Amino acid sequence: GNEFCRYVHNKYNIAISPGYLYGVNYENYIRISCCNDVSNITDIIQVLRKMINYYRGCKEINTPSK
Repeated sequence: GNEFCRYVHNKYNIAISPGYLYGVNYENYIRISCCNDVSNITDIIQVLRKMINYYRGCKEINTPSK
């Protein structure tokens, strides 16, 4: 969680929080604040989808085109 959040922030300038900050039941989660323009949020979701697939070991990333 913490390493993933730091990496995403450093590489993409997206601030997300590791879930463990919100309790032990949320260790495998991240928290995202969506206080931004809708088009930016869509871009952020695409980046996070790619990152999650990468960490899961998926070879192909299926993302809808804009």
